[in-house]
Amino acid sequence: MDYRDLELKISKEGPDHYRASALKDGEAVASQIFELRTGGVRLYLGLEQLEKGAIGPKSEETFHIDFGRELYGKVFSSELGNYFTDRFEEALDEGAGLRLSLRFCADAADIAALPWEFLHDGEDFLVTKRDLLISRLPAEVRRRKAKPLESTLRMLVVVSSPSDPKRDLAPLNTELEQEMILEAADRLQQENKMEVDFSEDATYDTVQGYLNDKEYHIFHFTGHGSYHNDKGHLIFEKEDGTAREIDNRAVADLLAGRGVRLVVLSACQSGKASNKEAYADLASILSKEGIPAVVAMQYPILDLSATNFASAFYRPLASGKPIDLALAEARVAMKNAEKSNGVDFATPLLYLADPNCLNLGEIRPETTEIVTRPEMLGQLQVMKKGFVGRERELRLLQKAFSSDVKRAAIIYGFGGIGKTVLATRLALRMNKYFAGVFGTKCKDTTTPEEILDELNAFLLMSGVDQLNRVIREQVPLKNKVQVLVSVLNQRRYLVIFDNFEDCLDEEDKIGNPALRGFVQQLLNGIHSNTKIIFTTRRNFDPLEGRLTGAVEHLSLPELPFPQTVWLMNNHRDLADLDPKKKLEIYEAIGGHPWTIGQFAVHAASETVDGLLLELAPLKRDAVEFTLLDKSYSKLDDGAKRLLLCASVYDEAVPV
Repeated sequence: MDYRDLELKISKEGPDHYRASALKDGEAVASQIFELRTGGVRLYLGLEQLEKGAIGPKSEETFHIDFGRELYGKVFSSELGNYFTDRFEEALDEGAGLRLSLRFCADAADIAALPWEFLHDGEDFLVTKRDLLISRLPAEVRRRKAKPLESTLRMLVVVSSPSDPKRDLAPLNTELEQEMILEAADRLQQENKMEVDFSEDATYDTVQGYLNDKEYHIFHFTGHGSYHNDKGHLIFEKEDGTAREIDNRAVADLLAGRGVRLVVLSACQSGKASNKEAYADLASILSKEGIPAVVAMQYPILDLSATNFASAFYRPLASGKPIDLALAEARVAMKNAEKSNGVDFATPLLYLADPNCLNLGEIRPETTEIVTRPEMLGQLQVMKKGFVGRERELRLLQKAFSSDVKRAAIIYGFGGIGKTVLATRLALRMNKYFAGVFGTKCKDTTTPEEILDELNAFLLMSGVDQLNRVIREQVPLKNKVQVLVSVLNQRRYLVIFDNFEDCLDEEDKIGNPALRGFVQQLLNGIHSNTKIIFTTRRNFDPLEGRLTGAVEHLSLPELPFPQTVWLMNNHRDLADLDPKKKLEIYEAIGGHPWTIGQFAVHAASETVDGLLLELAPLKRDAVEFTLLDKSYSKLDDGAKRLLLCASVYDEAVPV
């Protein structure tokens, strides 16, 4: 359906009197002056009742209807009412709808704070009509049409649910909302038209890290909001998991100027305005900062309602509908839901400058990353496309290496958990930082001389021949290593020792004394520029108690459900499954990447349901791959739990 545009400018005329003017080409063509006593006791008590009703059970009270009718009658009467009715009927006669944009001037702060989403024409609420789409926009904000997106649509979901006994914060059903968002976006993810990242925590630094790493087009915040001292806040998390209030201005600074086109604030009171400052609320601030569309909650909202909203909003949005129409669909779904209280459908408000700012039909797949620096990675697995998750680990390593805080990192975890892929992914991400990348797959027979030969070949590729001059000389090994250390301190390389568990003895120490001395001389000597990564199934201390702060020890857990869905979409035999079936697979075998891959291999010749009923073939594969009987006793409690899930064992095996 096409839509005609109608702007309604609302300004203050005097005490308790306001002017509503329909605009055409910026000029008023019809006006209505109306009286509204926002400080009256009746209105105050009614709005207080309405706010409580938004999170209460269904009631026989009709204040929201009465308020909506009264507001409609005051504004849309006489000349303005006739003009509005004529424009609406003209649009309908042409098979189109009408977009009504409420443009509040700064001097109309007191009535901008009212819930205009309850406007009622005597038959129904206007916001539930698909042929009449209502949104807001500060009067001073110019409407601009955003350019079509030319990359994959990216969405960042931040779920903030701090555990803080000092604050009365109700727990949120964040997992259910994640599932709803994933289900709505599943089709676009399968078609590689959309990426959905879920921030692993809601600290300010983590969220900022995500926004620095990629250009996201949709930012969705689920959590709590607060409003006091005439200022709004979103509640993020601290490092210790307790609550941290971030005021509206700081949140706007975080999001503005990054290419974000839609912000969804699924938090109670995140859209509430002050009677003293019309646009102190975050939604309008973001709109004034140039973000084309902002959806926010103007009242507290039930957890279930927020979840229903996410599902009902993102489904039509993912199918290509304009943002305001997608919101109208969500309102209808919320209003008619089985457990609807008949009030919360009007809780979301929309600030909108461009309803088509996402332009889903224009999305083109991105080109693959191109590595331009010298590299020698041998048999190491490099995943340039289809990489899933691990954003926290990537940011941690990137920060540790680029700041020179760490000289080495040990990435450890199960076989198939993604250690090698993470290391090579870091190399791709830091391609411009490092002058080159070297990697070697270690064996139990690996010697320092073999590593030196391989590194020498790599350095010659880079045009560096210092090591080559001495490598065949009859000098002690430590002298050659010292030359290598000197080169690595002068050049910024990334060196990866993969599969290093094969070099460890039963006490998790480097078994070969010569190799142990080589590694220790390397790590003791390299103090700047070059960084070293070890990937291993078992953690170890290469310097045996020295320089402990210089080495990062990073344990890789299984992937959470959202990233596992993305991983499943990389496998042809799993991609077309509906989200509920993917959740069933995840609950059965967890988020171990290799196990998911093996499940997909078996699913190619068996039915998924049959495979879920009989997991013995997958269990045999997992036992063989993870070397269960040999390594189980060496694992910590978390790793043992993951192994039981990855190998589909019902109980621990005897060791």
